[in-house]
Amino acid sequence: MPWKQDDIVELRKQFINEYLGKNYPSFVYLCHQYGISRPTGYKWVKRFISGGENNLIDKSRAPQNIPNKTAEDICQLIINKKLQHPYWGPKKVLDNLIKHDPSLHLPADSTAGEILKRAGLVKKRRKRWSVPANEQAFEEIKNSNQVWGVDYKGQFKLGNGNMCYPLTITDSHSRFLLRCQALQSTSYDDARNWMEQTFREYGLPEAIRSDNGTPFASIAAGGISRLSKWWIQLGGCPRTRIETKISEIL
Repeated sequence: MPWKQDDIVELRKQFINEYLGKNYPSFVYLCHQYGISRPTGYKWVKRFISGGENNLIDKSRAPQNIPNKTAEDICQLIINKKLQHPYWGPKKVLDNLIKHDPSLHLPADSTAGEILKRAGLVKKRRKRWSVPANEQAFEEIKNSNQVWGVDYKGQFKLGNGNMCYPLTITDSHSRFLLRCQALQSTSYDDARNWMEQTFREYGLPEAIRSDNGTPFASIAAGGISRLSKWWIQLGGCPRTRIETKISEIL
């Protein structure tokens, strides 16, 4: 009969009692009756002889000493710094601590992350849905106004602390820069306003290429955003379409 977890200690006691009573043809037979191996049977007999019934209880397998365990005062420093700066990750927390006290013996970034996680200071990341890329290859560009490329060329902070988002619109055939406009955000309204001014000045292209960033694409069906929907619905340009930039096939 196999030993169950809920009454395993009682079964060990019964096994020892039967062993001491010698009411069995052989030790192998006795072990077989309890569903254990002969070495396991000898192990519990030895433990009973050395410490009695109390020695039949499983001992904790946790290590008695952890030489590389992070000191409690260091753990508290990491937690306190995180509480002061809730949006900092473990790497930034450690960098800041070592900057103010280079003598500190700090753990690895991953260990600091586990310390913060145990303290309940790490929020679960939201899953970011991605739009599958359009795997259709780009057609050859033979004329101006056939394909335009639109993108925000990075972002940077101005001297007054405000952010600048340079919106660029380029003719993909001539490489002529149709527009380079500094904007305060990547909002739909700002992008549409300057796209409309560019259309009025240069006309409508047959196609517009953009990446999957805001406001050009979304996680909606087909990756269509408000801006790209407006492009498609523009009158006087029935061939206007949206092409997603795919670096792998360029």
